Amino acid sequence: MSRDRNVAVLGSSGFIGTFLTRELVRSGARVTAISRSSSLEVAVGEVGGIRELIGDVATLDLNTALADADEIYYLIGRADVSSSVIDPIGDLHSHTDGLLRTLSAVSKMSTAPSLVYVSSAAVYGAQRSLPIKESAPLAPQSPYGVAKLAAEEYVRYFSRAHGVPTAVVRPFSVYGPGQRKLVIYDWIRRMQSASGPLELRGSRETTRDFCFVSDAVTAIIAAMRAASTESPVFNVCRGVEVSLGLLAELISRDIGRDWSMDRFSEESDPSAADRWMGDVSAIERLGVIPRVGLTEGLSITSRWIRNHD
Repeated sequence: MSRDRNVAVLGSSGFIGTFLTRELVRSGARVTAISRSSSLEVAVGEVGGIRELIGDVATLDLNTALADADEIYYLIGRADVSSSVIDPIGDLHSHTDGLLRTLSAVSKMSTAPSLVYVSSAAVYGAQRSLPIKESAPLAPQSPYGVAKLAAEEYVRYFSRAHGVPTAVVRPFSVYGPGQRKLVIYDWIRRMQSASGPLELRGSRETTRDFCFVSDAVTAIIAAMRAASTESPVFNVCRGVEVSLGLLAELISRDIGRDWSMDRFSEESDPSAADRWMGDVSAIERLGVIPRVGLTEGLSITSRWIRNHD
């Protein structure tokens, strides 16, 4: 655990970064939160200390910012597959420029801190067999997935060439309070306000592996314990395949709405796999067991959306 450790979180104001920062502060770590916008509100009332640096990681003095760090979590980069298709060059820069500056800075330290890079299951692309193991062939279907894979390779290179202890985590479909995009947020928000039938984008047969954000953060923190120059990789997921049809039904039940009147567009997305389910064996060996089931997680998320939108 990170108690009494100096921890830097790069990308602390994002969805996962906010929850990660809060949990690290709660655990007693001394956290340096680095982001383009303030994330101090996540630590209000928590135990521990937090130092905030607001700015672009591409221009910040990282040698100073990371000088005392024992552990670094890197979560910076555009989290939008659609925009990566429109602007692949900008997307690549968002995932690699700051990361390279960070890796270069830590590689020159007398004792390199451990680093966990938060990648994405998008690096897998479509797979012939499920569940998807970390050793599966990597064939991303979007510029976003390609950029994440490139970033992973830079992490592995610095581990091998410069002895930086690292680990890579690949979250699948993470959701929860505070997330203001992607399918769960969109559907809950629309269903809560709808007075008639809805058209839901996608196919009811498409599947995803949904992981509540607190469980994802637990897995990310656990991966830090395994960081080494071998740069191990861990899926962050529940290992449960859920169809979008079932997802729509569960959300509707929670809201108290008749979902049978809704229709799916049945359109396919060439930038994403039709079926996704991760293998949890590696992360379970670190003692990580997901605690929040999908029904409970959807209910928590739905209440948050109702109170904040």
